[in-house]
Amino acid sequence: MGYPHVVKKCADCCQVKPVAEFYASKGRPGGGRDGFCKECRRARDRLRQANRNKEVAARLAKDPLYFRRKKLIRMYGITVEDFDAMLARQGGVCAICQQPESRVLYGQNAALVVDHNHQTGKMRDLLCHRCNTALGVVEDAEFLAKALAYLEAHA
Repeated sequence: MGYPHVVKKCADCCQVKPVAEFYASKGRPGGGRDGFCKECRRARDRLRQANRNKEVAARLAKDPLYFRRKKLIRMYGITVEDFDAMLARQGGVCAICQQPESRVLYGQNAALVVDHNHQTGKMRDLLCHRCNTALGVVEDAEFLAKALAYLEAHA
């Protein structure tokens, strides 16, 4: 039976430090430690995030709809053009309340959201954030009928 490691050499700065100066590694069985000391790991993470921010900015400068395209295809299997056609069919307003989206994100009006059935994944229509959230809470038609009866009884 060997002795537990009390020191470890950082793969970046090459300093020998106590194992407490290394983050626990989730990928290593038995409580292994990261190969980089906490100080070097934080510096590497900051550099990686700064580079990621530059990559995102460059991608958005080249194609402002890049992330929107990816999300629509990944989540709903539709293109931005399909979304825009749905929006035009609805007259640019929510399918339930018939109002345009009023929520503001990043200094501009947010787009309507694609409503879909969570059991089947089938798309329905475009909704404002408020209606989509409300519908998500009361998606059960039987519950909705009971809630409507309750509201009418107490009007």
